[in-house]
Amino acid sequence: MTERRKTLNLSPSLGFIIPKIADGLGLTARRVLLGAVAALSLVACGLPSNSGASAPTRGSQAAAAPTSAPAGIAAPSSAFAVVAAPATPSPSSAPSRVRDALTALYNAANGDDWTNGDNWLTNAPIEDWRGVSVDGGYIALDLEDNNLSGRIPPEIGNLPNLRTLNLSDNNLSGEIPPELGNLPELQTLHLSDNNLSGAIPPDLGNLANLRWLPLGGNNLSGAIPPELGGLSKLLGLGLERNDLS
Repeated sequence: MTERRKTLNLSPSLGFIIPKIADGLGLTARRVLLGAVAALSLVACGLPSNSGASAPTRGSQAAAAPTSAPAGIAAPSSAFAVVAAPATPSPSSAPSRVRDALTALYNAANGDDWTNGDNWLTNAPIEDWRGVSVDGGYIALDLEDNNLSGRIPPEIGNLPNLRTLNLSDNNLSGEIPPELGNLPELQTLHLSDNNLSGAIPPDLGNLANLRWLPLGGNNLSGAIPPELGGLSKLLGLGLERNDLS
């Protein structure tokens, strides 16, 4: 210790006190203490220390931790490591297929002429689009009496979480797309009082959760599909004012 004290230019008092303190410490703590004293002494002598890093000033960010612990010292835990939190998806975000399906409806049903098409085709969350609501991941689409014209696009069948589709009291024409039978969660399909024509697609018999099916006041024709008889949860069926046989 005498020779090391001379090399590091420690004061006699510091050279005496530090060994006394170190005597009461364990091996690991002793090495840390003596290493810190050695580094301070080198700086006092104008010599560079091994770390090469300056202490952070008040208000500055802490210096980066060393990449490895000194020999004989256990590596510090990562308890205080700053870890970037994963990005939380916005609850308003929707899969592209949902936006694509709604966009297809807007284009096919002449959305520019709707009575109210607020926020449609914008980057706003889809629940902010007029007539669209989202609850627990399930979608309800209610555009009743909103001056829709044109046709119902088959892309609506790409909305597996759609529970309500109300397009009644509009001017929609063409046939009911059979793709609507691909909506396993659909409970209400309200298409009454439009100008829809053609046959009722038997695919609607695949809607196992369907409860309400008002189709009255259109120009539907042909036979009533027997598949509709298999809708065990159906509570209401409206077929009046059509040309069905």
